[in-house]
Amino acid sequence: MAIVLPSLPSKSRTARFWPLVLVAILIPGSINTAQAQKDDSAQAHAQAQAFAAWKSVLRQEALARGITGKVFDAEFKTLKLDDRVLRLDQSQPEIHSTADDYMTARLNPKRIAMGREAMQTNATLLKKLSKKFAIEPHFIVALWGVESDYGHNRVKNNAVAALTTLAYDGRRAEFFRGELLDCLWIIQNRRTAPHGMKGSWAGALGQVQFLPSSYLESAVNVDGLGPPHYWPDIWQNRSDIFASIANYMVQAGWKKGQGWGFEVVTPTNPIALSQMGMERQMSLADWAKIGVVAADGQGLKNGTILASLIRARDNDGDYYLVTDNFKAILKWNRSVLFALVVGRLADELEATPATKREEKTK
Repeated sequence: MAIVLPSLPSKSRTARFWPLVLVAILIPGSINTAQAQKDDSAQAHAQAQAFAAWKSVLRQEALARGITGKVFDAEFKTLKLDDRVLRLDQSQPEIHSTADDYMTARLNPKRIAMGREAMQTNATLLKKLSKKFAIEPHFIVALWGVESDYGHNRVKNNAVAALTTLAYDGRRAEFFRGELLDCLWIIQNRRTAPHGMKGSWAGALGQVQFLPSSYLESAVNVDGLGPPHYWPDIWQNRSDIFASIANYMVQAGWKKGQGWGFEVVTPTNPIALSQMGMERQMSLADWAKIGVVAADGQGLKNGTILASLIRARDNDGDYYLVTDNFKAILKWNRSVLFALVVGRLADELEATPATKREEKTK
């Protein structure tokens, strides 16, 4: 509503009337502001009560799992939900980036050079782990490189706060509730100081970015020993980091010597969608019969290997023939783009690039 000011014939009357006019103007706004503040306070109070009730139920679940009240209370005494976690959950690059942008950002000359240096620096350890776990060294280093830039991207977030936020108000609340309880169990057994469990914005732990359940299932030392007998240090111990990566991939079904796949060129006549996708497999020989060739111009060797034809994204990016080892990488991270970056980086880190084709199709 517009406010019309009265005409003021003299300076003295102007001075006399202005306070009244200002009151008429300001009081409605002041009332609205006060009401808004009161509403915000009531809403905050209600949210705090709801979160407190949720924590109370969670505490009982934790106690039933064998987590002590002391550990639970130390983590939750001052814990606050982190809205930033929810924003990041809705803007993950695997979902919102184009295939080219995603891969260019993660498969660059600096990362390749750092990976080759890491291969040389850790050659003895990698050779030992490759023999024990039956996985090629360059795949161990590639996964390490993509997840934490070879340990240079230090995780600094409070893992419990991140997992609590996702469990309380996330799109996969029940899943992260289980991860949160697993995280508390790890904290108790590793005797981690309160708020000392560090992870990513989503609560993934250490340089290998294991969710807590993956840590409990796959984290090991070089002798293959893991929880509950040994609690690996995937934050700083290089041996534990590499062994845990190798163990996870073998558990996921990795087959040494099979490779992950390679880029291909499809025939001029479009391939039916029914022939594409991870669910559809044919031998390399059968793919060759319908005109699929390797992007480097070489033929598809060892035609008995089964492979699936995929694209980097449904209707975006290059074509690839991928083996069952690619499915193993997808168990680590369900993003096809992530798996392609790991595979391509691993190719770049091989000690003898000239033999790539032979190794991939043995």
